[in-house]
Amino acid sequence: MTDRPYSHTFEHKLPDYQEASIEFLSGTIESASVSKLTAYLSALGSNATGDDAIQSRDQIQAMAINNILMQKYIQGVEDRSNRTAKLVILLAVASVIASAVQIYLAF
Repeated sequence: MTDRPYSHTFEHKLPDYQEASIEFLSGTIESASVSKLTAYLSALGSNATGDDAIQSRDQIQAMAINNILMQKYIQGVEDRSNRTAKLVILLAVASVIASAVQIYLAF
């Protein structure tokens, strides 16, 4: 029996695991795409090692990736909200102008 009982599920994720480590070391993890971050998260979660130090590092990196993903999601929601607010303001202004024109034409 091996000391890595889940190694068969991890081997195909090894390139993503190594890329995640490189991105963290270089400080470029925040600029990675959502799909890459998701792949890194999956690879970090699949690493079955008996070394507590590595396991702790993987957990911390996974939490950092979750934080980055949440920030990107919130930014997307905020951007959509801002676009919707601008549209509502534009429609309100158009409504006020249309009402003013109707009142003007009525007299």
